[in-house]
Amino acid sequence: MREKSKQVPEHFTGPWYARWQRKTTSQEIRKFSLEDLEDNEKQLKALKQELRQLNEEIVEDLRKAGNAHYINYDFKKALDSYQKALTYIYKNSNPTLWASLLIEIGNVNGEIAIRAKGEDIRVHFQNSINAYLQAQEVYSRKNFPQHWARTQMNLGLALADQEHPRLRR
Repeated sequence: MREKSKQVPEHFTGPWYARWQRKTTSQEIRKFSLEDLEDNEKQLKALKQELRQLNEEIVEDLRKAGNAHYINYDFKKALDSYQKALTYIYKNSNPTLWASLLIEIGNVNGEIAIRAKGEDIRVHFQNSINAYLQAQEVYSRKNFPQHWARTQMNLGLALADQEHPRLRR
């Protein structure tokens, strides 16, 4: 015969004991699991927020580095910084930041293209045009009319420069 738990009422024997044991155990499991789940969800939410914040800080630091390189005419390093920043941000998580990075990538590719020789001219102008076109996915005429207009102007200049690279400079 099994040893009875001290918590089990004396009259719970046989099937009654088994039913009581199942009920008690399932209640404890449910309570334990829900509490753990809620704690884990809170921790996950906090970690996601912290990760989002760290990503935005990294992007901002890389943008500042890119801007500093751009101002100093070190366009290749600026491009590297902007492209690296783009790896930390996604269109669906922060669309305006994503689009503004693409504008900066388009601008720096244009600067590299007008200073480049040979096939590099075409490659950088095409990269510039592609970046502006991608930014237009966020900067629509309806939602961001000023950004849309500025991006359209940049796109037009890139297309004109691609056709006649040395006329504008």
